[in-house]
Amino acid sequence: MSERRTQVIGATLDVIADGGSRGLTHRAVDRRAGVPLGTTGNWFRTRNALVAAAVDELERRDLEAGRTLFEAGAPHDRAGLVRLVRAFLEGHLSGEGAVRARARYALMLERPDLVAPAHERLLATFAGLAGSIGVAVEPSAARRAADLVDGAILHRVTIRADAGDDELDALADAIVALLLGSPDDAPSASGR
Repeated sequence: MSERRTQVIGATLDVIADGGSRGLTHRAVDRRAGVPLGTTGNWFRTRNALVAAAVDELERRDLEAGRTLFEAGAPHDRAGLVRLVRAFLEGHLSGEGAVRARARYALMLERPDLVAPAHERLLATFAGLAGSIGVAVEPSAARRAADLVDGAILHRVTIRADAGDDELDALADAIVALLLGSPDDAPSASGR
């Protein structure tokens, strides 16, 4: 992908994150990207094409962020999974992660049909994480955990940006509890 096209798609996510999908126009993206007027329209002829490209870029960036988290090592016990979930949450609460989160929620409202496949992949990832510590997860448990993740991130990037460390720790623990069931169901650090 060309550097300018990547710049335009990144600006698209910024425009959506800052003003919701209503603020998304080719001209707004051109201005945000600092490119000549008409550049966005040359790459993406319709607004739908621009939105689809934004969803694709959002998922690409999410996968890249996920890979970065996993480079530190897959969790081997419940405590490791809690740490990973906490890092995941932190990665969505500020900077580029918060931009992705706000854009995702705006796009969910406008084009749930485009965002839903990525959400299904997130559910599969949750199940895979639990599998990495030897726990099989029911699809309904993965959905409940994802619901809590979505709600928690939504609140923190919109109306409650003041989450402290203790609150994030408790939230990560609650998400893992929803995912795994009882804390006693998952292997402990001692291998139990």
